[in-house]
Amino acid sequence: MKLLFSFKGRIGRQQWWLGSLGVSVIIVLLTSFVISLVGGPLPSPPGQPPIIPPKLLAALTPLLVLQLWVTLALAVKRGHDRGRNGWWQVLNFVPLANIWLIIDQGFLRGVQQANEWGPPAVPRESAV
Repeated sequence: MKLLFSFKGRIGRQQWWLGSLGVSVIIVLLTSFVISLVGGPLPSPPGQPPIIPPKLLAALTPLLVLQLWVTLALAVKRGHDRGRNGWWQVLNFVPLANIWLIIDQGFLRGVQQANEWGPPAVPRESAV
């Protein structure tokens, strides 16, 4: 639970990828389940977006909030491992910078010494 809901500490690349993938799969499954219970979008005239019934929107809003919270918690902790504070996640809303942020968090190694957010997420590998 601490991995998914806390904004404190550090996580490595593997935890970030697995956590992000796991959350995405669970949210898709839960969304599909909710849509099957409540009903999906209503048909709309050609060229118009689908009509979302208020009861569907009300049922899906908690899932959206949950996904946002967990995704942000994972990203902030991964940023801590890279030596950055949580405000760096604002770059997710900037075109092209968001791509760099995914590369930074998903593929680059974390800071190998303790920082203000704690010890390294994974032990330092021996240089061979």
